[in-house]
Amino acid sequence: MRQPLLILCSEFPPGPGGIGEHARGLANELSQHGFSVTVVSELRSHFGPPVTDVPFIVQYVHGGRWQKAAGMLIQARQWAARNPTGWLVCSGMLPVWLMPLIRLFSGLHTIAILHGHEVLMGGYLKRWWQVYSLRQFHVRVAVSEFCRLTAREVLKDPIHLIPNGFDPHKYGEGPTTGHHEVLRLVTVGRVSPRKGQHNVVKALPRIKAKFPDVEYHVIGVPDFAEELEALALQLGVREHIKIHGVLDNGDTRIRLAASDIFIMLSERQPDGDVEGFGIAILEANYLGLPAIGARGCGIEQAIWHQHSGWLVDPQNHLEIVTAIEDIRMQYRRYQAQAREWAGRFTWSMIAKSYTEVLNQYEDE
Repeated sequence: MRQPLLILCSEFPPGPGGIGEHARGLANELSQHGFSVTVVSELRSHFGPPVTDVPFIVQYVHGGRWQKAAGMLIQARQWAARNPTGWLVCSGMLPVWLMPLIRLFSGLHTIAILHGHEVLMGGYLKRWWQVYSLRQFHVRVAVSEFCRLTAREVLKDPIHLIPNGFDPHKYGEGPTTGHHEVLRLVTVGRVSPRKGQHNVVKALPRIKAKFPDVEYHVIGVPDFAEELEALALQLGVREHIKIHGVLDNGDTRIRLAASDIFIMLSERQPDGDVEGFGIAILEANYLGLPAIGARGCGIEQAIWHQHSGWLVDPQNHLEIVTAIEDIRMQYRRYQAQAREWAGRFTWSMIAKSYTEVLNQYEDE
């Protein structure tokens, strides 16, 4: 058995979210590699019951931000007392912020996972504390080249690049989609300004001029659903969008299978929040959907331009239409290359990089 490993993360299933999916995939795969893994995260019970059918321990903390922070500190201290030479992985802003306090009572080996926004968000004091906290870690891992370069501008410290992984079994095996007569676009992700569903809606009038029957399907926590509907109504494309809310994996698979192109036109927010990678893109690729995504963020790591899909300027509606036309004209090629590309990012592949890093620092 390898060294025990604790993952503190700001989100975890049953709730949706890329950080939670990353934590579950990493914990599951490292468990298969002989690590004794414990995960501590908040419980978002309104999404479903706690996760239990996994080969690692999951512990949840409850309450508001300060209660969750206290709960994570208590869990970390108790775990460190039992495993003084183990590994601690912090993923998400709150766990990273706790690192200077954790260092007061433990000598654990530590890893910070950078998802894209950590050194960008908030005012001066928040960013200062975030950078100070990140410098307390032995190892820093960025999930995309965009994220790594952004962090290096501030940290000036070595940062490993290990892309996000995805679970190829999440929606079942094999491709599910093909070229449909009606153009159907789909986004899976929280309805929010960062995810950029509004940019797709803004492009719909131009897309509609080329594809009159276009449909845009939106799957995810509907935080900004009313704003999205109002924008679509204003632009005269309300009948072309369908907001599904949160769907289970089975229904999401059905919706993806009925679609042609996955689209995520994310944009950086004024507070620095930015898309760090785009796991949902790879999940869709694996099912046979080519993708269109925004340049200037971590999505650049998730799309093989003009092979698994297109990278575009989310404000350039002509470029978006050109991308759709090119993918439709060469759909079988894009579909095959999307699946081949996604196969490079399964957790069984990505976890090898993490075990190499862990072994490297354990041997020092």
